[in-house]
Amino acid sequence: MACVCSATPSRNQSGSNPTPGRGPESPASGSTATSLLVAVAAVVALWATYRFAVGTGTGQILDTRIMDFVARSLNDASWTSATLTLISPATALIAIAALAVFAWLNRGAAVAAAATTTAVGTMALAVVLKEILVRPALVDIATNSFPSGHVAAVAGVVAGATMAVSRSTTRLLVALAGAGGIAAAGVATLALRWHRASDVVASALLAIAVAMTAQTLLHLRRRQN
Repeated sequence: MACVCSATPSRNQSGSNPTPGRGPESPASGSTATSLLVAVAAVVALWATYRFAVGTGTGQILDTRIMDFVARSLNDASWTSATLTLISPATALIAIAALAVFAWLNRGAAVAAAATTTAVGTMALAVVLKEILVRPALVDIATNSFPSGHVAAVAGVVAGATMAVSRSTTRLLVALAGAGGIAAAGVATLALRWHRASDVVASALLAIAVAMTAQTLLHLRRRQN
């Protein structure tokens, strides 16, 4: 016996046909909004860190005391200077080049551009901010060191590397390992009295802001395509 089947197209439970990449519940829309929100939050946190740690007397005192404590605690440590010796313009260029190639081979040209922009942008903005921001003489007379260029170099490459890997589990491992590297570089700058604690925190926040901005632009580009 022949079966007569309805030619009506299948529909989802809500009664409407799903449209990939469209609508308020689209994963792409959610990812874009999340990336943008994190970027804005990082910028706000960066500004708040500067306003308190650099722009107030209490913040300057606390910042300096943390640096002095770390410097006294690691006075005889040799790894601190060795760690910062590894961070130079030459090694930064090598790391950026390796990052660009790896990201291109693993996830394509668009992600490679975003990852490379994250690394370069973090380093460049750290230099710009250190030049334009002012440290008021509230407690002592010292030049501005906010944020740390060394930590920004490490944080920028780490942020770019997390974008370059495709699997979420691998991305988490890269982020955790990178966080250890950022922490080591930050502690080393404090131990040698090159930077204060707020400089280290600011560099990490700067890398997050740049990475999430690049991620937002990447999501928008994919939605348009």
